[in-house]
Amino acid sequence: TQQDDEEEGCDDLVVLVHGVMGSVRDMKYMQAVIEKTVKPPSASSSPPLHKKHNTSTGSTTRKQQQLQQQSQPRVRVHISAVNEGRATLSGVQACGLRLAAEVFTLALNLKPKPPKRLSFAGHSLGGIMIRFAVAELLLRNAIVPGINGANDDDDDRAGGGGDKYDVEELRKFGLLVRPVWPVDKFKRMELCTYASFASPHLGDNRNWELWNLAGPAVLQTTGAQMVLKDEVLIMRELARGVFLHALRLFKHRMCYANATHDNTVPYYTASFSLTECYEQ
Repeated sequence: TQQDDEEEGCDDLVVLVHGVMGSVRDMKYMQAVIEKTVKPPSASSSPPLHKKHNTSTGSTTRKQQQLQQQSQPRVRVHISAVNEGRATLSGVQACGLRLAAEVFTLALNLKPKPPKRLSFAGHSLGGIMIRFAVAELLLRNAIVPGINGANDDDDDRAGGGGDKYDVEELRKFGLLVRPVWPVDKFKRMELCTYASFASPHLGDNRNWELWNLAGPAVLQTTGAQMVLKDEVLIMRELARGVFLHALRLFKHRMCYANATHDNTVPYYTASFSLTECYEQ
């Protein structure tokens, strides 16, 4: 957890990312639920032995529990803390790059080696930050490329290094512009699960004049991107190229949307849908 020793290793790293103007507190409940779900049974939780003839049975039970603990993957649940509050207004690229650097640094410092698998869950804007961050991690060779059905025959071209793409084009989005990461000491991670909750994957351009004006005014760079009025149209770009390929690398991909009454992130954009099928 967030309070654990940063050097404690794990097999699976799960990163939780809050939404716009959010904080670490927003994801505490999800963190607690995941940790409770994956926590292995404790050998000390076996029933007390009241009779002498039960000793061998109790000893066997404890051994079985110890073996189960050893074989069960160790899971670390981390809540991202680099984009709290007004930092979320700086745009998808800035937030995504901060998230990517945070995840890489955390994984690099876990001992004795980085996690085998990497999963993400994001609420609202957090789901979009993750998609950008994963592309940066892929290009930096921190993620295993070309698995889970993604291959070099995709017209998006497989990732796994900036040499597979036009570097100048990538830098237009802010990718591959930071100092070189020490990937030579890093064993690349596999992408396991991506889950988004009410994330505006298609932006939110509903031809609502008030929102189109208020979005950029209130939410600054992020708001302009959500109403598709930024210079590079980053929400459109996330559906192609290295961003789409990075999303394909997840073994499991899930998006959850509110069917009705979500005036901030409507059903269509949270579910990659072309229609609002629940509206009358």
